[in-house]
Amino acid sequence: MYKIILVGGQETIRPTQFEIHNHFIVTVFPPLPAGLTLDSTMGVIEGTPATVNSRTEFTITARNARGQQSATIEFAVAEDWQSSRFYIRPELWKFDMCLMWLMADDGIQLSQDDLVPFMTVGVEIDGKKLISLDTVEKVTKQYPTLTKPVKTLIARTVKDLNQNAETENIAGRDYDTIFDAFKEALSAAPRESGKMGGKLNDLQSGEFEDSALGLRPFLKVRDDWDETNACSVNGMMEEVHRLTDCPECAQLHAQILKDLKRKNEAEITVRLAASLAKLLQARQNPNVTVGHLSFCADDVQKIRDEIDVIDGWFYGRNNAKPVAWPSDSVKHPWGVYGQPLCDDCKTNFLDHTTIYEDLCYILFEASSEKKCFNGVRDKDRNKLGADGGGMRLDDFMKLKEAIETNLSPAHLVALRFYTSHSFRAINQPLRDRKRTRQHPLAAITMNVQGGIKKLRGLDAKGESAVSEITLWRGFTDTQISLDFKNKGGSEFAPMSTTQDPHVAVGYAVRGGKTDGSLLMKLKTFNNLQRGAELTWLSVFPGEAETLYPPLTFMQPTKKEQTIEHGGVTLTIVEVTTTVP
Repeated sequence: MYKIILVGGQETIRPTQFEIHNHFIVTVFPPLPAGLTLDSTMGVIEGTPATVNSRTEFTITARNARGQQSATIEFAVAEDWQSSRFYIRPELWKFDMCLMWLMADDGIQLSQDDLVPFMTVGVEIDGKKLISLDTVEKVTKQYPTLTKPVKTLIARTVKDLNQNAETENIAGRDYDTIFDAFKEALSAAPRESGKMGGKLNDLQSGEFEDSALGLRPFLKVRDDWDETNACSVNGMMEEVHRLTDCPECAQLHAQILKDLKRKNEAEITVRLAASLAKLLQARQNPNVTVGHLSFCADDVQKIRDEIDVIDGWFYGRNNAKPVAWPSDSVKHPWGVYGQPLCDDCKTNFLDHTTIYEDLCYILFEASSEKKCFNGVRDKDRNKLGADGGGMRLDDFMKLKEAIETNLSPAHLVALRFYTSHSFRAINQPLRDRKRTRQHPLAAITMNVQGGIKKLRGLDAKGESAVSEITLWRGFTDTQISLDFKNKGGSEFAPMSTTQDPHVAVGYAVRGGKTDGSLLMKLKTFNNLQRGAELTWLSVFPGEAETLYPPLTFMQPTKKEQTIEHGGVTLTIVEVTTTVP
């Protein structure tokens, strides 16, 4: 007896002959698939299969005091081809799923007897064979013993199956590119055997309300925050300088300076930390007076002037002599910080030294090539400036993209800044759900959003503005939650995407430690549904990306697809986007 049963379907298999008064103890080998159990006294197999199980022969043995007797049953547990949780291309169907389709499809419904030729060793049906049976001649060549009506029926229905597969395959024409990139990424960085059992992380996203209310309240700025001045170029510079006003960092610096036998600096820095704590408290007080705030700021400056007089070091003093910080206090996975940081600043990548360096490069220097871990900085721009050298801020402002969209210098600076290595200082605080303070780079973040919105007007009168474009984004060791499937979710930080699925698959697969990765397909129909293409201004133009603003809302279309290779599953999820 051979039987196919469905994952998630209630199943009962009873013995054909069984006499309960014989007091049998019934066992089965090998163990039944998860979700099915054997009644050890009645010999009934029942339950709801939870996982796919290939065609297996099970031996049922009944024992009592007089001896034992055995019988076999052969069955498989398969995903229903129609109600599978994920769409699987027919050519990837395994033996059992093919049989399920041949039995269950409304146009075929073959009997167990009709299925015998498809189960014959050597010509067993699989997905590749199935999709090739689209003519009577091909069916006859593979399975000559079938009756003519059955051959005709199979050919016609397989032809329909192939046509429908083109619409159900959400990867579309990119399927082969995605599959090849998937194999390539796994080959370059294979999963370690036995170490793929880690739990997949749920995709982190916010609620619809987060997107609907807008960015300003999400940044937790005060009601009296002067957005116009704060979001100017000078305002962004002041914002970055305020990163040095961290009292916890000052306390840490004081302790390490003391350990380094720099007694005078250490003692003054202890007082600086206390003064900075008062300044921070004043800034967070909604009822603070301008006079008290100025008093606190002046007190901080006086203490820094004391350190300046002795030619000492304090956080943010540009001309200070370098300090030989202990390596373990400044080291991080991508290099070294300019100075030790407190735990909160480390978590949020708030290193003033490197952030200020990136901002000054964008504002005041000509572009220059530099090899970095993620590519070459400002590649091929060394001679594109007005003076024949590298491009400066004014040169970028004269480009067609900036002029056509009326992009301001502050917008362009913020967008260039986001494409530098300092982008984490924007993203990490946005993704911190426990954050109670104002975002440390609120003005730069507002300008990133404003710049992206303006760039959506590029070529507004052309066909490209209202054309359908597919974008991709990859996530390592990630799955979407049931809540996200049903409700959608907002991306807290700016969201990088690409038109090249090969690039997105690389991000999804490389460095993974589990047996799953996520590839998001963003289906857009006009510029108002997508972010801005930043290659023309990016510090790293080799990373051709389309950047969405913070709090973009993603709505799943309920279409999913999986691709499997080497024991790893890449799940493709289609979403639409709404830009706030």
